[in-house]
Amino acid sequence: MDQITLPAFRMPFPATGGNPHQEEAGLRMWAWAEAFGLCTSPGVRRRMLRTRSELWCALTDPTAGPGPLALRCQWTFWAFVVDDAFDDDGCGQDLARSRAAIDELTGVVNGVRRPTSPAALALADLWRRTRAGRSSSWRRAFRADVTGWLWTYWREAVERAAGHTPLPEDYLTHRRHSIGMGMFLDLFETPPAIDLPEHLRRLPALLALRGAVVDHIALYNDICSARKEGAAGYYHNAVFVLRHHRGGTVQQAVTEVDALRAACVERAVSAEEQLPAQLAAAGATRPIRAAVQLYAGHHRSLLRGDFEYHARAERYRPDPEAPPAPGPPPGPDVFTPRPRPYRPGTGAAA
Repeated sequence: MDQITLPAFRMPFPATGGNPHQEEAGLRMWAWAEAFGLCTSPGVRRRMLRTRSELWCALTDPTAGPGPLALRCQWTFWAFVVDDAFDDDGCGQDLARSRAAIDELTGVVNGVRRPTSPAALALADLWRRTRAGRSSSWRRAFRADVTGWLWTYWREAVERAAGHTPLPEDYLTHRRHSIGMGMFLDLFETPPAIDLPEHLRRLPALLALRGAVVDHIALYNDICSARKEGAAGYYHNAVFVLRHHRGGTVQQAVTEVDALRAACVERAVSAEEQLPAQLAAAGATRPIRAAVQLYAGHHRSLLRGDFEYHARAERYRPDPEAPPAPGPPPGPDVFTPRPRPYRPGTGAAA
């Protein structure tokens, strides 16, 4: 694979400064992950130590209190473990395993499946605690975002099995869901409780802001992950999709993806500027306007914090101890059912 030099990224938003509760939330996160057995091998544990989920949460949610930040860290840890199980541990290479895993996880969040695997048991615990006190509208939105993200792994597994590389425009639409940011934006509506009315959650400017932030995170992640994913033979990445269809070098594709990423920042700024007029036109009350503006501010902190995280986490650099290519894990993985009823310890009750 061609050598990749990361661009000199332009980011006009100031740094968030992080969250003072990062260390405490990180300890609670690891206790919870241990209680549910999410690190199924030394390799998974090493990968999660390199990931530093608590750093991502502290940078993207700098004002959260200890409890909400710990819950957010646990969701993030779980999502990274699931993502790695599909991308790095062989589940995404096996259509039957992929479908079975997705069926179990989506069944848990939709309340129609009893969890048996570590990933599903952890999800059931997260969903039980997160949905408490939330409106039916918020619950529907969150379930849709989680299930929509999970089914993107099935699409990628099918495309790999069929030897198909999606068109750039199709991939970018797919990537908005496969990056999994919808659920994390939804979590910004938990304490301090925002829980927006559904019609205001659908304001054009708010939808445009959400789309711009999610697209930025997706494209930036693809650029930063290109070296690692290219070495592993994983090509569901904007850099490799563009190169496949348009030719040229990997570096030229990186430059093109970065131009798309930079445009997302301008889209986010424009969308946020349109919010006040749209709130007034929709007849929003003063408290609702304040809640929407707070929610919009969370979008900005998510974009800026994620930008800094990628530069600091080891996850986006090749791991010299990792195997050269993805393949089935040697033993039980996070989707393997437990042989007996599982009762997590005190670490689960964060």
